[in-house]
Amino acid sequence: MRLRTAALLTIALLATAAAPARRKSCWASPSSSSALLVQQGEAREAEGDELAALKRYADALALDPTNEKAYLRLASLRAKRNELLEAEVVFDMGVSRVPGAVELYLGRARVRRLRGRGLEASDDLRRAALLEGPTSSPRELSIAREAIALARELHMQAAELAAWRRVLAIAHAKGDDALAKEASVQARALGVFVGDVDPVLGGRRLGDPLRKSLASVARRGG
Repeated sequence: MRLRTAALLTIALLATAAAPARRKSCWASPSSSSALLVQQGEAREAEGDELAALKRYADALALDPTNEKAYLRLASLRAKRNELLEAEVVFDMGVSRVPGAVELYLGRARVRRLRGRGLEASDDLRRAALLEGPTSSPRELSIAREAIALARELHMQAAELAAWRRVLAIAHAKGDDALAKEASVQARALGVFVGDVDPVLGGRRLGDPLRKSLASVARRGG
């Protein structure tokens, strides 16, 4: 019931909050007006006026339901306010309207992890890793670090080791010595606990869907 209520409230907000935004110049396109509203929301958020920021982000989505940044800002602010259910609802709407949005899957994974929904979080990370590919980009690094956080919370050392190995590969590709050192230290420490079990294969050996999903995040990058 709470999930349904949150969904209805969010949809109603997006549907009805556009009126102030429509006062913009008639020459402005919906997408440009939507982007401007996101900028205004970010400014309000920086000033500490979170309610005004939430409204600007909702206004932006009412004008342009494909504005990925508006979904990210709205959901992230909801999460910051510890409104995790509402944040997940916004992310749900975002991934349905903006297919292939890596940041939305990554953001939803974080919220689902905080809500204790490990299997769904790992599935979002798997999708994000598949969409991003082995780019060695900051975003791929964020995916790997989120996989590390999830595996650590669930005490899955093998999956965490797999993610640290991916971080190490990214560090080498970028020539980032500090990151490579961090990843090497963590990987060596985890190796003591994992022993000779290869984490990439470990998910396949153990018939646990969550372990399989986390292991696949590492394999996508390798």
